[in-house]
Amino acid sequence: MKPWSRVLPLMVFLLVTSACGGSSKLEELEAQMSDVFMTQTDENFVLEDIECSEEAVVEVGASFQCAAGVSNGDGRLLVGVTIDGDGSARFDQQNAIVVLSQVEADVAADLTFGLGTTIAVTCGADAETLYKIEPIGGTFVCTATSVDSASTRDIEITVSGLQAPHAWRLLSL
Repeated sequence: MKPWSRVLPLMVFLLVTSACGGSSKLEELEAQMSDVFMTQTDENFVLEDIECSEEAVVEVGASFQCAAGVSNGDGRLLVGVTIDGDGSARFDQQNAIVVLSQVEADVAADLTFGLGTTIAVTCGADAETLYKIEPIGGTFVCTATSVDSASTRDIEITVSGLQAPHAWRLLSL
């Protein structure tokens, strides 16, 4: 058998795989996506279970959508992907990544200042949930607790944008 005859099937496979986007190109894209979002949040933020549309082809000019779970998070992050003319990927975040500890600290500071008593705020269902993925305009509920009296009130958090992550209001008793 001539040496090139063993290489030819491999070359054909690589060309077909490359033309169709290929799983290795998609895996590389998923790794890039994870890196981009980790640098936007913190080192604990890890995308997992990334799924791109079945039509996803990693080639110049392609556009498609991916969804990913978040380690220590609640919800799925939606990301639009566009492959630019130079072959680089551009990621368009389509819903907000809410860092729960930031929301808790911001709302607790506002309430403590406004009420003149120390207030603690809890947003996660458990201590392991660090992030919440929400659409712009989406809402979720946190609990405010007075440290002095242990009385509680629910607070509705509204996700107001990708960069301005929240607004809040006390809910009625």
